[in-house]
Amino acid sequence: MQVRVTIRRRSEEVPEEFIYSVLMSALRMNREEYERIKNEDGSVSLYVKDPEALLKLQEIGEKHSELVEIIFEKGSAGGLFSSSIEAVKSNWGLAFSWSAVIFLLFLISLVPIIGFFASVLINVFIYAFIIYASSRLLKGNVDKVFRDLSLSEVFSKHMANGFGMWLGFLLISIGFMVVSLVLIFAFGALGGISDLMNYGKVKEGALVSVVIVFLLLLTVGMWYVYALPLLIGKLIEKGEPDFEKSFLAPFTLFKPSFIKETFSNWYLRIGGIWALGATAGFMGAVILSALIITIPVALVVLYWTNVLFAICSAESARRG
Repeated sequence: MQVRVTIRRRSEEVPEEFIYSVLMSALRMNREEYERIKNEDGSVSLYVKDPEALLKLQEIGEKHSELVEIIFEKGSAGGLFSSSIEAVKSNWGLAFSWSAVIFLLFLISLVPIIGFFASVLINVFIYAFIIYASSRLLKGNVDKVFRDLSLSEVFSKHMANGFGMWLGFLLISIGFMVVSLVLIFAFGALGGISDLMNYGKVKEGALVSVVIVFLLLLTVGMWYVYALPLLIGKLIEKGEPDFEKSFLAPFTLFKPSFIKETFSNWYLRIGGIWALGATAGFMGAVILSALIITIPVALVVLYWTNVLFAICSAESARRG
């Protein structure tokens, strides 16, 4: 499990270079990495997994306690909501840009023929943004990461990853539809539907079959949404992915070890918070979309759910 480490100066008289020397000594961090995660006040916040590096940081903190303060804290799923809100507030420009892209693509999706490609692009863009943001979160704290995120980088470097993930989920969706039809035939639900259409009534046994199939599909769908952050976490835990890894990632859903891990104690909290946030965010966005004047707010709410998704995915990668 990774531990969040925050290093800050005891006073402004302590040079920022001292913090860099601590990171270089304990983590072999180079200057470029240090500049990327450094906050405006010179402090840094990052996640460390290596036990030896953590021990060395602890020794440095004790030895130079008059110069720097080194804080160790295990990640808390309870802070995911507050972190996601702070992330949105840290870069309103990114929030409005993301919302504008989604809104524009949605309008284009209403146009015949080319609308299909716009609909696909919406999903590809969302996957690309999640992969991009969550992979960056593994290297720094939330506020710093979201202040530096750029949609131009999503389009220039990560759309291939988004397309790969979309394609993987498309194949799974097709397979899921086939399995659903097989289940409907197996439970005799089609017979019940036929009775309803031809005679205006449904036999009791057929009605029960329809309900069973519906509840089964609903359960699988709910588990799928719940497991998404862990899936993304597995994808990014070893660094930024490519098209092939992104394409294969959705098939992780079928691995027994993955299914088992979704019910582990540590993930129940993360997945539960994500599922609650996703449900509230989606319902809130739908309600707000009812009025034209509140559509911008609805888009920001959808953006927040994507931010929460990325944060939960990064947290899953750290704990896995």
